[in-house]
Amino acid sequence: MGGLRPDIVWLGKIPFHLDEIDQVLGEAKIFIGIGTSGHVYPSAGFVERARSNGAWCIEINKDQTALSTRFDDQRLGPASVEMPNLITELLS
Repeated sequence: MGGLRPDIVWLGKIPFHLDEIDQVLGEAKIFIGIGTSGHVYPSAGFVERARSNGAWCIEINKDQTALSTRFDDQRLGPASVEMPNLITELLS
């Protein structure tokens, strides 16, 4: 397919624009971690960076993770269900 690559982070790869990600995490008011095991860095460290500036941290996952205790709020279930519910709550 012509060398196209989705803009996602594959296991063992470093995200594009990591400096910008760090800056935004430091300014975030809300951080939502979706579908992560909590074991793969640097993304597993994103919740700590967001928390360090007082962001409200929400985890959406099917099961508890290694990082679950670091989040202020946790939604257990499929993201396809939990994310729309969360958006409705945030907008109300």
